[in-house]
Amino acid sequence: GIAPDVVVISGDVSSVAAPAEFDQFRSFCAELGVALWGRITPERILVVPGNHDVTWAADGTADRMQAFASSIGEDLCITPFGPVHSVFDGGRVEVTRSSPNASMVPPFAVVRDHTKSIDFVLLVSGYFSGKVPEEVRNCFTGALGTFEEHQNLLRVDKGEVSQEYLFH
Repeated sequence: GIAPDVVVISGDVSSVAAPAEFDQFRSFCAELGVALWGRITPERILVVPGNHDVTWAADGTADRMQAFASSIGEDLCITPFGPVHSVFDGGRVEVTRSSPNASMVPPFAVVRDHTKSIDFVLLVSGYFSGKVPEEVRNCFTGALGTFEEHQNLLRVDKGEVSQEYLFH
């Protein structure tokens, strides 16, 4: 069977940052670890959230992926969010997270595999998924439906990747 050293998931683990989507992704990470390595292995699944993993407020601002960060913990995968320092697999993998200047540099993590002498940097490129322009928000407030319904229209990609597809 296939048993890669590491799986890197580079963003958009959800379509609209809904809690249920994050729950499904957590289940996927657990099942992926078991399918590939026979156990849950967070240090082998590296995840960087994407622009769809942002929750938008009614004023058009983004939550800077706080819903993602609070939903996706390091018990199933490694992300740029979490404790400043973590150690996995008896010290084989070490994670150091940093957010030196939140207004200029998004959170990032350096994942170091000591046995393979390799480092990964997980950088959140969608962190500054800034603001839905006021003119866009204004045109929605006069139309039928709620702001959230119209906001979801901005994200028309509602597709799902089935676990059956991923595992077969």
